[in-house]
Amino acid sequence: MFWPRLLSDNGPSYIAKDLAKWLDDNGMRHSRGKPYHPQTQGKIERWHLSLKSRILLENYYLPGELEQAVATFVDHYNHRRYHDSLDNLTPADVYSKRGNAYLGKSQYDRTIADYSEAIENDPKNAYSYNLRGLASRLKGEIDPAIADFDQAIELNPKYANAYYNRARAYFERNQYDRAIADLDKAIALDPNNDGAYNNRGAAYQDNGDQESAISNYREALKINPANEDAKLNLKRLGVTP
Repeated sequence: MFWPRLLSDNGPSYIAKDLAKWLDDNGMRHSRGKPYHPQTQGKIERWHLSLKSRILLENYYLPGELEQAVATFVDHYNHRRYHDSLDNLTPADVYSKRGNAYLGKSQYDRTIADYSEAIENDPKNAYSYNLRGLASRLKGEIDPAIADFDQAIELNPKYANAYYNRARAYFERNQYDRAIADLDKAIALDPNNDGAYNNRGAAYQDNGDQESAISNYREALKINPANEDAKLNLKRLGVTP
């Protein structure tokens, strides 16, 4: 059976009877470090040193100013600081990296969970919203997918891949005009994206505009002659690639 354990130094608050009773009532054990031996709590002591090294660079004239400075440091340390123990990555980077691995294995629930953690650590990262949206779309959850693509585009209006992915979601809803509008933006931002031309062709085709569909399929092949989807779409229309 696992018993939670509190590790502390021997400060007055940690040897108090009230704390001992509370720990006992909650099924927790208490270990104290050797007096004058801060290495026992090495990690937290190192963290305190990092905190003091930053906080003591400034002067604070009101308690609220100091509290805000500490809160800002803690948020930066926990969410955006590069850590040696994480191979010089931020916590958000770690979750994103693992999320990518899960996405490659089609493990969409785990992908979504990791990108949700990445977003919590770095809520202004458009990349994380885009990839979480992609996982939701591949899972068949279109509404949350579009919401994530919306957020990615709001954070980065020049994010071509977010427009591309949102267009795919609109396509699956048979909202072809919206899909075409997003693909227009994706192509304007990334003119060499043959996949965007092919998908825009498919949207035009399903929207009843065969001439525009053929033009887009041919443009996709002009950029990438090996685009098999564009070749197949032209053949289905009875057009020579």
